[in-house]
Amino acid sequence: MLRLATCLALATALRPSPARRSGAAPRRASDSSSLDFLEDNLGDASSAAEERARPLMAPFGGVSVSPEGFVAILASPKDDSPQRALPVLVHRADVDGVVSPFALGLLQLIQGIDVATAAVLPPDALETCFDGASDGATPRTLRRVRVVAATAPRPEPVPERSAAFEDVVAEKAEKLRGALSSGLGVAAPAGVAEDLLRVHAADDGSLSREGFAAVVAACREAAGPVSRDPYTAFQLVSDDGATTDVSPFLGFALALRHKAPLDLGAGLFESPAARDAEEILATLPVKRLEE
Repeated sequence: MLRLATCLALATALRPSPARRSGAAPRRASDSSSLDFLEDNLGDASSAAEERARPLMAPFGGVSVSPEGFVAILASPKDDSPQRALPVLVHRADVDGVVSPFALGLLQLIQGIDVATAAVLPPDALETCFDGASDGATPRTLRRVRVVAATAPRPEPVPERSAAFEDVVAEKAEKLRGALSSGLGVAAPAGVAEDLLRVHAADDGSLSREGFAAVVAACREAAGPVSRDPYTAFQLVSDDGATTDVSPFLGFALALRHKAPLDLGAGLFESPAARDAEEILATLPVKRLEE
């Protein structure tokens, strides 16, 4: 019971706190370029600078909500100067706080609590990843999780439309996000609403019935778990040498469940998404993994 309470406290720590003064709006992770956001989410402001200077545990440094969603942070060796870190997108819904069962499942596993729902991480998840096949009667053992730089081409960005359309798209996107959230409980991750309007809206930014249905379907898909991070690829390696590609969530979750090491490939921290660890710690409310 105590460990479950600890896990719930972690989820609360990653959620932007309510405003302390009446009438003040809560702050988002995307608004935090100062120590204030870290103070609100992680506590003691006097230790914030020291925390930024303290290296992340390598190779799995921690987790955080972010403007893109829930991220797990890979870290280069502690003695690197500067230490580098790479946020890997796990689930797009967790922008303002931990809301998805995938993010909560990872937080639980970090605390050694393996009670994820069957829909998220069933007991036979490892066997399922390998199509249930095994070369013997004993259960399959996970030897390591290999993480390499992604080689698949990333999707081309959605092109902008006319100047008149671009003048109104931000306002239309904000209204669309509000309608989706309040009316349907559907979140549109950062930048998604604008791109969907560019694809489906008329020249004045309005949506037909068919266009709105397409937007809702796309937002439901975009707000779900990530099948592949744009900059990394995850591969399970079993004790018999078999390999299989998996999503970032399954890569991290199965490594934690089976206590398998993360094997980082060359060039990961040369990714465009990689930054100095101190910069990430200054801008995201990171929950560190501790040795």
